[in-house]
Parts: sequence; C-alpha cells; structure tokens
Amino acid sequence: MKEKRLEDSAFLFYAGQLRARFDKECFPPKGTGGDNPFLVFVALSQQFGSVIIPAVMAEPKIFAKAIERVKNWNPKAPKEYEPGYEFTERKSEKDGHEAAKLYRTEFLSRMGDLSSLLNDAEYFAAFRVVQAYRLASDDKQRPTKEENEKATETMKRIENDKGLKGFLIK
Repeated sequence: MKEKRLEDSAFLFYAGQLRARFDKECFPPKGTGGDNPFLVFVALSQQFGSVIIPAVMAEPKIFAKAIERVKNWNPKAPKEYEPGYEFTERKSEKDGHEAAKLYRTEFLSRMGDLSSLLNDAEYFAAFRVVQAYRLASDDKQRPTKEENEKATETMKRIENDKGLKGFLIK
C-alpha cells in the first residue's frame, strides 16, 4: 500500500486469507486459546483489511484483477515449508487443499459476486453513496438519509436482479 501497488496489496491480502485457512488445515496448530497462532492472524487481518478493503473496493477494475489472480493461485506446502508456528501434525498438501476446499469455494464465490456488482456502474454509484453515508466524518460530506435509502434500494434491486450476494443480501 505504501508503494501505491493496490492490486498487489489486495492480491496478497486475499491470498493470505486462503493461505491461512490452508495452513490451519494442513498444519493444525498446537496452541489453543490465547496461544492459538491464528489469533494474531485475525488481528493482522483486521488491521490490514481496514486499509486495503475500502481502497480496493473503490477501484472495481483493480479489485477484479486482484480476485482473478487469487482464483488462479493455490498455496503449496513443499517438504521444506514451515508455517511459522508449532503444529500437531503435517498433513499432505492434497489433504490440506481438500479440507480447505469449501472455504475457498465460498470465499471466491463471494469475492466474485462483489467484483461483478462493483463493476456495474449503477451499483457502484449507489455503493459510493451508501459508503459515504456510513463513513463520512461530518454531516456536510454525508449524503442525506433519503439519498442513502435510495442507494440502498438500488443495491438491493441489482443484487436481486443479478442473483448475486452483495453487501446487502447475505
């Protein structure tokens, strides 16, 4: 992000989400509770995500490119790979992929839906209004309640019409 490489930042962030799930399945951690290494991952994910996600979703074409790269990427676990934490067992790469398959499928489907929606000009315009309404720090920059409601209805309509899971239909 500091180097103004938004697509790369988004790719690495989203690939990291899949990598973490894969590692958790392929290398079950020894630590539990407060010693679980994935607590740090969640904290870092929230920290970096709070910067990367809004920035990349404000650039739908870049978001689409990043998600396409993530779709074409798969984590590897060669013999010399260590996940960076103590684990109870080392499962095969194939078993890790199989165990993480449902999460990967759902994650990529969700990101693909969001990408398709954000690349729809009418949806994106409505999204920007809703985002500005929720994030504006002062009332002078905030759209009116009526503008927000109209934009929200537009987003819902497009999500329904396209049969895609967006920000409003879960």
